[in-house]
Amino acid sequence: MGNEVSVVESEEAGLDEVKNEILTENRKRKKVTEHLEVQNKRMKLDAKLLEEQVEEQKQYLSQNQVKITQLESKLEGLQAEIQSMKQKQYRSTLAKHQLLPDNPQRKIICFSGFEDKIQLSNRVLQLGGLVSNSKSGSDPRITHFVTLPNSCTLKTMVGSVTGRWILSPEWILMSFESGEWLDENEFGTRNNKEVGIITRKCFYIDSSFDRGLIKDLKPIIWSGGGSFVMTKEEADYLLVGDQNTERHQNPAKFLRWCDFVKMISVLNSSI
Repeated sequence: MGNEVSVVESEEAGLDEVKNEILTENRKRKKVTEHLEVQNKRMKLDAKLLEEQVEEQKQYLSQNQVKITQLESKLEGLQAEIQSMKQKQYRSTLAKHQLLPDNPQRKIICFSGFEDKIQLSNRVLQLGGLVSNSKSGSDPRITHFVTLPNSCTLKTMVGSVTGRWILSPEWILMSFESGEWLDENEFGTRNNKEVGIITRKCFYIDSSFDRGLIKDLKPIIWSGGGSFVMTKEEADYLLVGDQNTERHQNPAKFLRWCDFVKMISVLNSSI
């Protein structure tokens, strides 16, 4: 009987120990669960804060994009206005500094491509003409350009787009021998058919176009009555570089420098 009591007590003691272990594990599990819940709340809070920050950044970028678009539009308008003012100033300067002849029939000669033009200039004056010292040939009062045979210069291109005579120096020399101005048709040509080819035409300068040629291009375009625009869509012609690949799609609209020169130049093989 005594042994049976001892066994029961031993089993009860073991059962109590198991119960205590279960309670301990339950406490640990509860702590872990509470810790996970706290971490989960923190993560949710962090995620919410992150979403708010992302939304704020989106709104900031959106507002900045609107401002950038507005500034770009304003810049384009200012560039177009500056371009227009430059053209007006250019024409005004020409009109201000070039003298009007006292005789509308008097010939005003502009030389191009000569190292020494003193003798020819004297012959012009003795024949009753005037000599223009215009560097670009853009003076609208010039009536004749005198140049060397088969030459193509800035001045002769200006002469081409404005329909003025482009002649050889023999015209002056032989006129001097005759004592009067001889018929120009025997000594050169005038671009009658192509006069106005760039009048009221709009040109766009592509980024591939040689920037060094622009200073020569402007007086030609402006003298011929053309203008420059800021976008391709507005342009009648796009001036591009040799490396531009778009020109193969529409060679009549995409012009390289050589194409432009060919389009406007007088074929002066007869000079």
